[in-house]
Amino acid sequence: MRYILAAVPALELKVNGFLSEEVLSRLLAPIDTQLARNVKEPCTLLIDILGMQGYSPEARSAYVAWHRRSPANLIAVAVVTSNKLWTMVIAAIGITVPLRAFDSRDKAETWLRQHASRPRAAS
Repeated sequence: MRYILAAVPALELKVNGFLSEEVLSRLLAPIDTQLARNVKEPCTLLIDILGMQGYSPEARSAYVAWHRRSPANLIAVAVVTSNKLWTMVIAAIGITVPLRAFDSRDKAETWLRQHASRPRAAS
């Protein structure tokens, strides 16, 4: 799914149930496709994990690896979760693209809008 934040396309990924590496790969495939379509077009990503019941260590490692190799047009990632432990895990990842957890979609979208409105260098 795509929506627009301050004229910057935003992508969305929703996780329900248990997240395995296989499920993560399947969920990230359309995100990768969208990011690759126009590498000069900045995008944000909202990940909703309110329905996630857990994840495998392999899924976590695969996500960190994906995030580290994400293209330059991915300018910010917001994760919506009510799980305090996962919020701390997300805060500890410390990757090059801004990544932050929020307890509501509204807060996540506000933060993404702030990133979307920041001036960027021309490519």
